[in-house]
Formats: sequence, structure tokens, C-alpha cells
Amino acid sequence: SGKVARLRFGRAAAPKNAPLAVKRAIWAAYQLRSRLYRYGGGHKSFDDRGYDCSGTISYALGAAGETTSLACILECGGAPPLIISAATRT
Repeated sequence: SGKVARLRFGRAAAPKNAPLAVKRAIWAAYQLRSRLYRYGGGHKSFDDRGYDCSGTISYALGAAGETTSLACILECGGAPPLIISAATRT
């Protein structure tokens, strides 16, 4: 439908008309695919040896320019504000 990321050749790809922030978040998350899971990883620094789940999300959102803290995101019901606002922009 052109509104969600799709897998192409095993990689997530944003729709062509997706906002740049969404494209950057997907690209950044893909860069971590070979990093090991590390409890607490990615929280003190984006340049870490490994990342946990929330560290990965923080990394992707940071690459997209989102500065909202993970605590705020979780308080918002688990829906990252960046994704909501970027998806509704034209």
C-alpha cells in the first residue's frame, strides 16, 4: 500500500514517499543487525559493542533526529512519537 516498510532481498525498505526521518530510522536499525545483544547496550552511548531492545530503538530514533527519551516513549503507550508524526506528515 506504500505506507509500511517492506522486506526487499532480506532488508527493510521504507516506501519511496516516506519522510526522511523514517528512512533514516530504518537504515540505522539495519546497521545494528550484526551487533550482539548486550543488556543495557546502547544507553550510555550510541557507539556500543552491543544493544538491547530499547537501546536499538533509541539508536534508530536518534538517527532519525528524535530526541525524545525512551521513558517518554514508553509513557506514551509504546508508540514512538516520531513514527506517528512522520507518518502523518505530507
